[in-house]
Amino acid sequence: MKSSHAEVLIIGGGFAGLNAAKCLHSTGKNIVVIDRTNHHLFQPLLYQVATAGLAATDIAYPIREIFKKNKNISVVMAEVKSIDRKVRAVVLDDGSSYTFDFLIVGVGVQVNFPPDTAWKEKVLPLKTLDDAMKIRDRLLLSYEKAEMSEDPAEVEKLLTYVVIGGGSAGIEIAGAIAEIANKTLLKNFRRIHSSRTRVCLLESHERIAGEFSDKLAQKAEEGLKKLGVTVMTGVRVTGIDDNGVAFKGGRIEASNV
Repeated sequence: MKSSHAEVLIIGGGFAGLNAAKCLHSTGKNIVVIDRTNHHLFQPLLYQVATAGLAATDIAYPIREIFKKNKNISVVMAEVKSIDRKVRAVVLDDGSSYTFDFLIVGVGVQVNFPPDTAWKEKVLPLKTLDDAMKIRDRLLLSYEKAEMSEDPAEVEKLLTYVVIGGGSAGIEIAGAIAEIANKTLLKNFRRIHSSRTRVCLLESHERIAGEFSDKLAQKAEEGLKKLGVTVMTGVRVTGIDDNGVAFKGGRIEASNV
């Protein structure tokens, strides 16, 4: 298989990878940026795509376009399968490899699902464009299903959304769903009333927005409650199935988690 060499090899086209490439551009070294997609994703606004507020193209920008004027920076769309530090090489998903003088790894994070559960198959994470599109489709389809349903219990479940995690992303998407229900979709349906939407934000710690100050966290919680979001702190999820979410001392019936 083909083997190439990079003086600086950067894995990941996110904020860290792009900034590393930009900072090192002036050194004149041969820099290669590898990412599994061909676009840089502005993750802070993923929730806007997930709630149909923005189009995918509004938050995704081609990595090649970013570096088109930097002749010493090349972009490779591939997934790194292994790294061998002894021989200073990485192997890509097509079997080809890159040797390197310097390696920068900026691949970000992934959702941490408990290893002994099937939660991964039941919930919708929010880390990629594909994730955002799936959430958007589920969100809009739930209203369509509720409009056609004759079963009040099913309608209630379809209009219930559970967001697990009270960090920035969780706060933003919970608020956006509530805003859509109470404003955007308010007059779009005839048989259901979108204002009956129930949005629950579950956080295992004692307050949401743990990365911010107590004052900002309090303002965030107050803002969510004004939008009609039920904020539940100190709640650790113990189970997720097709019909909802279980936690110590209770359960929420929901079609959307």
